[in-house]
Amino acid sequence: MIDTNKQIDDARVALAGALVASPVTPLVEQQAQEEAEAVARMAAESAARKEKRAELRILWNQRKMTSTAMLPPEQAAAVDLIKQREAKIEELEQAIAVMEAGNEKLGIRSPQRPRIPNAPTVSITALFDDYAASGAAVPHTVAKWRAAVVAFVKHLDHDDAAAVTRADFSGWLKALVASGLSTRTVRGTYRAAVARVFKIAFDDGRVAQNVAAAMEVRGPKRVKTKRDDISDDEAKAILSAALEPQGSNIGEHVALARRWVPWICAYALSI
Repeated sequence: MIDTNKQIDDARVALAGALVASPVTPLVEQQAQEEAEAVARMAAESAARKEKRAELRILWNQRKMTSTAMLPPEQAAAVDLIKQREAKIEELEQAIAVMEAGNEKLGIRSPQRPRIPNAPTVSITALFDDYAASGAAVPHTVAKWRAAVVAFVKHLDHDDAAAVTRADFSGWLKALVASGLSTRTVRGTYRAAVARVFKIAFDDGRVAQNVAAAMEVRGPKRVKTKRDDISDDEAKAILSAALEPQGSNIGEHVALARRWVPWICAYALSI
């Protein structure tokens, strides 16, 4: 009688031996080697990044531990703000900018902020030159706006549009208002000029973001020093002067305008 159980067991042993003895294909070996190399490379890159971050942390800790008594009040306030974890990103960016401004005085060299690999430098001045050459604005506006762009570049201390942040632009507008310029002037000339440059650059794909988009100009409201209307005595003086003989060196139409325009305006205001 055939022992069926023994035959089944023998078959299982033979099959297991055949599986173990089956050779690993070169393709499987290559894949395993490539995976191992990838893991090793990623581990090395991770270790290098950790080491670089450690150097930066040491530098920032050195800066934070510097006595605020050695700093001007605005820089001391910036250090305090950086220590507050609940601070907003915009506030931290402005605080870091102020803090870095004091590094030179303390002899601490801050590392350069990394740029996006292969990101080209985009000149703010060149962007405005392209806009001016397009004929999109009249010469008077171009001249006025060029002065505003030059002032912005001077404030930044660089001419790279790709490196400008919203905090940079906002800080410049605040500095202009603090210098005594009216919010109307800052809004209509300085902000308008730089905002147009960045909008066109963003639309054309030359910068990654429009840092000037919807930027508000905040400042004290203008206080009126004189009423809009004029007194009766002032009105009489204007109308009396209009009746005086006109000089012989002006044209007939100009003389008529000088005589009748004030009276027409006075009539329109009286009805």
